[in-house]
Amino acid sequence: MTFAIVFSLPDNGTPETMAEEMMIQLELLIRKMQEGTSADFLPEPYYVCGEVAYPAEKCVSELWDVLNAHKPKVKGFTGIGELKKLRRELHKAPELNWNLTELSKRLNISKSYVQKLYKEHFGISFIDDLIEARIEMARQLLLTTDLRISEVASSCGYQNATHFMRQFKNKVGMSPSEFRKSSK
Repeated sequence: MTFAIVFSLPDNGTPETMAEEMMIQLELLIRKMQEGTSADFLPEPYYVCGEVAYPAEKCVSELWDVLNAHKPKVKGFTGIGELKKLRRELHKAPELNWNLTELSKRLNISKSYVQKLYKEHFGISFIDDLIEARIEMARQLLLTTDLRISEVASSCGYQNATHFMRQFKNKVGMSPSEFRKSSK
């Protein structure tokens, strides 16, 4: 089956911004598929790029290259835009296995430099930002679902429910079950 996405740009949007957001969503879906986590929609493993069928990752990568082909080349570290994009990905899917090693590989810089840039540009450390994103996701799940606390923890990327409950209480000021009861 073939499909296309056609839309008009919002007044404050640019084609580049919309393309970047679509790429983020595609990349997140592919990563979720690779990590075996659930997603509302998982793309077929192959897409057609031009005349040839490729694995989804290669197609997304080629599309991204085409979109970025006309950007001027700048000397020195030019990954701030990429760092911002990675942060948006993290906030959209905090349940994925995020870590500094992965970020440093994707940005092609050292882990310590990633930490420095992250704090410098976002005013929060990478790990604190990840925890905040996961706790916010947990809040939403606690308010909108009847999942057990251990299921909420797992859905938010925690492998240990006790660790999740400790972090939740530290950030929110009450346990996950107290939070759920207080919001009803």
